[in-house]
Amino acid sequence: METNLWYKYFKTVLEIDTWIDFEIEIENILNELKIFNKYDDKGVVAKNAFQDYLIDYTDFDLFDLISFINPRAAFKINEKYINKRKGFIDIKKMLEDLAKSFEDFIKIFNRYLVDIVSVFYAEIKQKSVIPFHLMNEIYTFNYTPTFENIYNVDKSKVVYLHGGINEDCEKQNLVLGISEISDEIKRFKAYDFTKYYQKIKRNTNQKFVNFPKANTLYDEETFFYIVGHSLDKSDKEYILELFRFLEQDKLNKSKICVFYYDNNDRDAKIKNLLNIVEEKIISRMNRENRLCFVELNNVNLEKEFKEILYKHQVVY
Repeated sequence: METNLWYKYFKTVLEIDTWIDFEIEIENILNELKIFNKYDDKGVVAKNAFQDYLIDYTDFDLFDLISFINPRAAFKINEKYINKRKGFIDIKKMLEDLAKSFEDFIKIFNRYLVDIVSVFYAEIKQKSVIPFHLMNEIYTFNYTPTFENIYNVDKSKVVYLHGGINEDCEKQNLVLGISEISDEIKRFKAYDFTKYYQKIKRNTNQKFVNFPKANTLYDEETFFYIVGHSLDKSDKEYILELFRFLEQDKLNKSKICVFYYDNNDRDAKIKNLLNIVEEKIISRMNRENRLCFVELNNVNLEKEFKEILYKHQVVY
C-alpha cells in the first residue's frame, strides 16, 4: 500500500472534503502531464536534464516520474520514460503506469471500506428514520451496503450505479474516476481514469431511468427524491436524464425533490444544477413546483415520502 503511487500522493493532499475534490485531484494530475509536451528539443531530452522555474513538480516527484537535481531549478525524468533514440518523452508509458497504479489504488480503497468503514455498522446506536422502504427503486452512488444494513431495505430495490465493495478485492467493481479526460490525454487512449470506461469494464453500466415508449402519455406520477448528492457535473449524465424525464412528461405529473442540509448546501445545489441544465428549464420546473428544494429533517422526510404516488425513486 505504502508504495502505491496514488496512495502516496493522496496522503499529501489536505483539502479533500467531498468526492468532487477527490476527482479534481485526479484530473489535475492528468492535465499536468501536458507540460512534458513542451520539451521538443531532442538534445535536451537525450541529456535528460531539464530546467523550468515556472512549474511546481512536487506531484511528479511523488509519482516517480521525475527526480530533482536541484530543487526548483533542475530535474531529470525517470529513465524508463525517455526514448533517447527518438528523442521524446514517452507520455503514453507514463499514463500506462499511472493507470496500473490507479487500478491497484482502487483495490486498496476497497480494502479500506471493507475493513474500516463497514465495521461501524454494528456500532450504530440510533438509526435514521428515513422511510426508504416506501420507495420502489433506490439508486445509490455509495459503494457500501448502507441501505441494507442501516435502513433494512431489500437489496433487490437498490441499484449501485458506481459498483460495490467486496471482501475479495478481485471481485469488487468500484467505479472511481473522473467524468472526462482532455483531448490531449485522449490521444493516448488513457480512458482508464474515466467513469464511463470503468462502468463498462466493471459491468456496472446499469439502467437508470425508464422512459415510456415514444408518443405515449405518462399514466403514473413519478417522484425522484435526491438525498445526499451534490448534483455536481461529475454525474451530469444522470441529472440530465432526470430532467429529460420531466420534459417528456406532457401531463406534468413527475417531480424532482432535492433535500438539502442547510442554506449553503441548498445554494450550492442550485448553482450546480444551473451549471448542467438550461436555466429556462430549471426556472420553469421550479415555477411549476416540479423541482423543489426541501430542508432535510425528519418532519419533511415523512411528509414528502408519504405523498400519495404511484411510483417513487430515490437518488442517494
